[in-house]
Amino acid sequence: MSLSPTQHARAIGVLLGTAAGDALGAGYEFGPSFEDDLHIPVDMIGGGIGPFDPYEWTDDTSMAIALAESLISPLPNTYASYEVQITKIPESALDKVANRWYEWSNNAKDIGLQTREILQASKRVSDTFGDPRRGIKAEDMLKVSKRHHEKIRDRSGGNGSLMRTAPLALAFLQGSRAQADSDEEAAIEAALMEAAFHVSALTHWDRNAREACGIWCIAIRHAVLTGELDVRRALKRPSLFANTYLITGERKVDDVGERVQLWESRIIAAENSPPSAFTRNGWVVEALQGAWSAIYHARSIKSTSSPTSSASNIPKTDLNTFRLTLELAVRGGNDTDTVAAIAGGLAGAVHGADADFIPHDWIKKLHGWPNMNVAGLIGLVEKIVGSSGDRTT
Repeated sequence: MSLSPTQHARAIGVLLGTAAGDALGAGYEFGPSFEDDLHIPVDMIGGGIGPFDPYEWTDDTSMAIALAESLISPLPNTYASYEVQITKIPESALDKVANRWYEWSNNAKDIGLQTREILQASKRVSDTFGDPRRGIKAEDMLKVSKRHHEKIRDRSGGNGSLMRTAPLALAFLQGSRAQADSDEEAAIEAALMEAAFHVSALTHWDRNAREACGIWCIAIRHAVLTGELDVRRALKRPSLFANTYLITGERKVDDVGERVQLWESRIIAAENSPPSAFTRNGWVVEALQGAWSAIYHARSIKSTSSPTSSASNIPKTDLNTFRLTLELAVRGGNDTDTVAAIAGGLAGAVHGADADFIPHDWIKKLHGWPNMNVAGLIGLVEKIVGSSGDRTT
């Protein structure tokens, strides 16, 4: 795919933003909200459940990296009737990411309980009924995930698939954007939405989790290509929700309008409240709301001479918008690394990998599994989207 230098920098910003938010939030995980107390600084202190070193990312970014690795090989194209052929995520790529997640999980410092349970159960299925040399099959993992969801229902909608979803958007950046509302563009977004649903369902079958991943991926792709922040992008195409249910066999399209309205109300709630209002952020819905609240209020604070009414309890600051976004996500409390990682993926897609936004010491010191630093993250993104001779980092 051919990207401009600015788009290229924004693509890199997706993974760097995820990693930066993740590492920043690690040391504050499961702590209380402290967004009103500026005496408590937010910095790369490390700690958390790992414990993690300062500047070290956690399972959120590790799983995102494993997903990104599965997107490196050229992916098959469909929808050939359009001038630009559209990527389709093949079963082999899903198999690859499932096995990479399992490999990582064996020595992970931290991993979500649901993710661990499904990975281990999928490995048992593979060892018992499959070819151990081929490892876990995504098809089997989806069945395990669905059974897990049917068993625990309302407790299966954790934030574990949303936290890792950002790199998926990087595989769907084809298209000229000359006609943003063209049939071609609609088809690309439909393919991305389907992929986001599918990758989420590997461990998180829950409908809210799948939809949240689709909404966030569509917004990230749009931000990389245009520099615009539009979290409602997916809601403007209700057909995206209808089409993607076909992959799960639900064929449930009768309530799509209700689902779009529900997500609209959730987004409005995030815009009307600070991140601390969403401390049940282990649930995917409040994780998305907390992340969007941080992004929205950071931009509101920086664009006005005084805070808006919805952000009136958030102090003014000299931090740039990207850094402020991550700080607000962390100050919201509870699952701080995950909310900040989610926010960082979209904020990074808007701001790009620009040293004016990402502090220089972060760029120098960010690191984590699999023995990777920022240069490794940049190289990984470039293997997906191509390189550029004009980078801003």
